[in-house]
Amino acid sequence: MQAKLKNPYFTVSAVRDPDMFFGRAELLKKVYSAITDRHSVSLVGSRRIGKSSLLRCMLSPEIQKRFEYDLKHHIFVFIDLREYSQKTADDFFEELSRQITTQSHGRVNFVSHPTTGADRFGAILDQINEQGLRPVLLMDSFDQITRNTHFDPAFFVFLRSQAEKVSYVTTSIAAPSDLPQHEIKGSPFFNIFYTYRIGPLTQEEAYELATVPAQRTGLPLTQDEATWVLSLAGHHPFFIQRVCYWLLDMKWKRGKKERYRLQVRHQAYHDLKPFFELVWNSLDRRTQKQLRDTIQQEEASKLLTESDFPGLNQSFLFRMFVCQKFGLATAETSSAVDDLLRCLTPVAPLSDLCVQPLYSQLISDNYQHRTYSDVGVVHSESNSRRYSDPSTG
Repeated sequence: MQAKLKNPYFTVSAVRDPDMFFGRAELLKKVYSAITDRHSVSLVGSRRIGKSSLLRCMLSPEIQKRFEYDLKHHIFVFIDLREYSQKTADDFFEELSRQITTQSHGRVNFVSHPTTGADRFGAILDQINEQGLRPVLLMDSFDQITRNTHFDPAFFVFLRSQAEKVSYVTTSIAAPSDLPQHEIKGSPFFNIFYTYRIGPLTQEEAYELATVPAQRTGLPLTQDEATWVLSLAGHHPFFIQRVCYWLLDMKWKRGKKERYRLQVRHQAYHDLKPFFELVWNSLDRRTQKQLRDTIQQEEASKLLTESDFPGLNQSFLFRMFVCQKFGLATAETSSAVDDLLRCLTPVAPLSDLCVQPLYSQLISDNYQHRTYSDVGVVHSESNSRRYSDPSTG
């Protein structure tokens, strides 16, 4: 009996396994360099782009050993702030103090201190420094703090006053310049950070994520399959993981010779659609209207660029979602779809593709109108020339 496959792409949360962490080498060099120089870092990136995974894997000695920096005198402490939208500064300092003492167990001899809140936090930092160590606080989803009015300017002034004792590494969706609380925008706390943006993976990094974990299972992806995965997912790490999850699952269940790509695309699209909806709903009405007008008027005066949707515009699945949002699933609007894809796809290999009027079949919950199921893409140079859809085999 065939042993059950452990799908390496199963997790939908932050990556904790160093073997599943790919890329980001140049960014990690910058972050580790800043830490060894006693600086602080702000990491800014869109949802699901890998911010939490980066912080989690920074804790790993295996990851740290990949770089030449001496980090043996640093204590890395991770704290998840996703639930801090309604909590107070006292809650923050109590939890942070608890996490520091817990995660540095065995490396620091703490003496009990009668104080609480900010005073206790400061005393803990002093004890760590006195033993020749420097804490590095990895604070995930820090924008939950900056959006919370319980955290006033005095809170950030205090954090700034401790910067000689500790390095902060924060992640957030918005940069400090986009802070919602006007009264804290000018806080000196935000002047101590090097700010780096986290974007999609490079081509090489994306290919490694799509192929190396599958290779380890004994069910490797062919080069053609890997190329197809990246055409669906682009270079967005979360998209790659979800497409690979369904592809590996389908290959395991149906065998290598089965025609399963259409089903994989269907499953991956519905898996990712809630995230696409979240992205769409985060747009202001003006941006949505601009996109709608672009389609309706068949103009490309307002191009959707990588800066608008980092890591998304290379993904065929995301482009399919945008077309569905605009109702571009009919023959009458196929030329507008073609124009939209040129706007969404600055990358040459993907810009040759336009959407056929069969999206309703591809993304419906039950496959209907299968007449066109073997036709998926048309070369933009000649709309009369049809090609077999690689999703069917």
